[in-house]
Amino acid sequence: MDSSDFSARRRYPAVAAVAALSFFIVATVLGVAGGVVAVVYMQGQTLESLDGFDYALPALGQALPNTVTYTLPLAVGLFVSFWGIAPLRPGIGLAGAVGRTLVAMLVGLIIATVVYAAIVIGNNQSALNPPPGQEIDNRYILLVVAGIAQNAWTTFADTLGLALAAGLGAWGWLVRNRSVPVAPGAAAAPVESAATDTV
Repeated sequence: MDSSDFSARRRYPAVAAVAALSFFIVATVLGVAGGVVAVVYMQGQTLESLDGFDYALPALGQALPNTVTYTLPLAVGLFVSFWGIAPLRPGIGLAGAVGRTLVAMLVGLIIATVVYAAIVIGNNQSALNPPPGQEIDNRYILLVVAGIAQNAWTTFADTLGLALAAGLGAWGWLVRNRSVPVAPGAAAAPVESAATDTV
């Protein structure tokens, strides 16, 4: 295996971790801020008044865990994909970076949806598992499924831009700081191979 083959197969776990962590921090901050503002304004207050801040702290306690419930699984999915499923590499090109970021977003969305579905099902055990002699209301099941699907779509729409920013930012850093990895037994090359990967 020569140095170009080694470069084409190299993975960047540290870069994947930084991209996923950056996404998690920004998405969580924006989600919590939006949740707090929404709760405060629903109470007919504004953050410009002291009364508004009285509502802000309890709202923060509710918004933070609710936001982390979907931002953390998304970030885990981004890291897993950027590192192992569709790794970001400096030679994949802009289209490849966008494609791999979309794949990573899909992986994260699947994980986040599974987590959300588990929470919803766990919170509705009495309705989904009625006592003996009672039947499950199929309309309620449809509502649960529709709610999970709507949450998945909302999560995708709300975080796609941040995921693209994280993925393209990580890829751009790799391109700017590209180095030539030396394969075992191979001499160092002055310039990295320009070979490209596909999604």
